[in-house]
Amino acid sequence: MAWSILVPLSCDAMVGGALQTGLFDYVWVQFYNNAPCQFSAGDPSSLLTAWKQWTWIPAGKIFLGLPAAPAAAGSGFIPAADLISKVLPQIKRSSKYGVGL
Repeated sequence: MAWSILVPLSCDAMVGGALQTGLFDYVWVQFYNNAPCQFSAGDPSSLLTAWKQWTWIPAGKIFLGLPAAPAAAGSGFIPAADLISKVLPQIKRSSKYGVGL
């Protein structure tokens, strides 16, 4: 039986071993305030690369944690137009897709 537990994580995966157990149904990952895995200057490549790495864990859903406004985080805010055109079309292909703002 898997557990439904809120696990807010930054994208550096400091708890990777626990996540590999398959005990989590849902994992919320913070894809901001961490340059190696966030959207930057109109370029989604770092964020999309990090997303692909997270989808390999055996959780049922991976939630793309994003700041809802520029002032909500130090870095990594994605303007709505870029989120809709550059990010969501890519991550929605995953059966594990979920978004949290």
